[in-house]
This record gives sequence, C-alpha cells and structure tokens, in this order.
Amino acid sequence: TVTDKTVSSNNKDEYKYLSYFDTSIMYDLSGTELYNNATYQKLFSQYQSIVEKEYVLKEQDVSDTVKKVLDNFTKKSKYARVDEIRAYLAENIEFSYQSRKLPEGKDFVDYVLNEQKSGYTAHFASVATVLLQASNIPARYVEGYYLPETYINESENVVSDNIKKVNVTDLNAHAWVEIFIDDYGWVPVDVTPGFYSDSFEEMMENYEDYYKQFHHAGTAERHVSSIGRSESGTSSDFCGQYGASAEY
Repeated sequence: TVTDKTVSSNNKDEYKYLSYFDTSIMYDLSGTELYNNATYQKLFSQYQSIVEKEYVLKEQDVSDTVKKVLDNFTKKSKYARVDEIRAYLAENIEFSYQSRKLPEGKDFVDYVLNEQKSGYTAHFASVATVLLQASNIPARYVEGYYLPETYINESENVVSDNIKKVNVTDLNAHAWVEIFIDDYGWVPVDVTPGFYSDSFEEMMENYEDYYKQFHHAGTAERHVSSIGRSESGTSSDFCGQYGASAEY
C-alpha cells in the first residue's frame, strides 16, 4: 500500500515512496466484499476467458528461434515450465548492464537469444514472457522497481509503527513476469538470476490453495491483499518488495 508518492520531473529517475505492509491489514482487506460472490465469479470467469486468448501466442506467431528453445523443455506443468525457463536463461543468457542497441529489423527476443546472449532484467523478463506465452501459459511483462527486504529493514527513516520511508532510485528499476493462475489471477514470477531462490513449482505447491481461497470467497480485494502487488506497489510474498509501473 503506497500512502505517499512523488516522482521527479527532471528526468533523474528518482522516486520516493512511503509504503507499509502489515499482515493484520492484509486479512482485513481480504474480507472486504466489493461484489457479491455470484457477480464476482461471473466477472472473473469472463476476464479469465479474455486472458486465455490475449496473453498467449498462437503457433503462427512464434518465431523459429523460440520454437527451437522450446524443444529443450519437457515439463507439462506451468509451474515446472517456469523453472525450466529460469534454468535455461541462467545457463544461456549472461547478466550484464552493457546492452547493445537492437539492430534495425531484428526481433528483440530472437536477437537476445541468438546473438546478444546477455542483458539485464528487461531482457530476461521479455524473453521469459515470450517463452511462457509460446508454451500456452498466459503471461505478461511487468516493469517497475524492486527493493530487497534488507534494503527496507535497514532503513532508519521510520515514520510510525509499520511505516518506513525509503528512497527509490533508478538503481532499483526492475522487470519481471506475471503468469495467470486459473481461479486466482496474476502471480509475479522473477526470472532474473539472483532475484529468486526457490523452485517456483515447489513454492506454488505451498501457496496455491492459499490463493484460491480468496477467489472462492468472492472478494475483489484479493489481488492487492494476498499476493501483495498492485500497480502502485506493495509487499510481495515472493521476493522482497515490488511496485509495477507498466504492464504489457
């Protein structure tokens, strides 16, 4: 939950956020009904149908390069496929801030996979989004900021209980992926080496039932309160603190 936000207009990429996360508030929010259960289920079903069409790639839209990469994957589960993609990227793409300019006429993802073979979070997230969509897993690319828990915990600028003031700069810029979980919604997935530790498949085995209880409760607040990531930026159970500023 962001309670105060200022963004500089002098192109210095400096942001200030006053944010907090409190598990007691999380459960309070999860009990707030914006729609009755029947209406919510109907709306969510309609939205899920749209997602399943718009956030995957048709076979004719998948490049030969991407198809070749997909041949390396054998797992059918969407969670296991995430782990396979993570492993492939870690092995074949080197993390580097020294990115080359995309040559005219080149496809961005194909270029990263075939020629550049390096990049930072935007490159990893872009490639993973395409690989997931080509695997018939609804996915979207997200840009924003990332704050490790240590960064937040070490901040001495305490405003009041459960509220800290943290300066967010361009160094905190980050990109990740979100995949759509049936009967729940969008869940963040980091694919850049060093920004995740656990197997996504194993983690989701522990969280899936927890997520779906919010869906069946028919509460429209669950996207903010349970996985804890909104457009304005809240805490995440997955890997520290995220805030999304753009989703594609």
